[in-house]
Amino acid sequence: MDQIDLSELRRLAEAASPLPWEEEDGDIANETRVLFETKFATPEDAQYLVAAANAVPGLCDRLDAALSALRELKVCVEKYLNGIRTLPDEHEAAALAAAREVLERSER
Repeated sequence: MDQIDLSELRRLAEAASPLPWEEEDGDIANETRVLFETKFATPEDAQYLVAAANAVPGLCDRLDAALSALRELKVCVEKYLNGIRTLPDEHEAAALAAAREVLERSER
């Protein structure tokens, strides 16, 4: 998988059983029922599947925000490199601040 298809991940997450999922005695369940009986998986596999399923919507949101900030930053950088601007205007300053925030969050 070279690229992550966020639209497909979101579609799959929305079509799946409602979150949050939990690991209970090696099985994977949500609030209403057991989703998977994992008698052939290790407890660590079940815990990983639960963590991944619960994380996907938030990870998609964070990746969307990061990609948006990077697109804005790219526009700003291209303008500076082409000598169009020497100081950022209000929109560009906001884009730079958003990109800085995304980068700082990713370092945590």
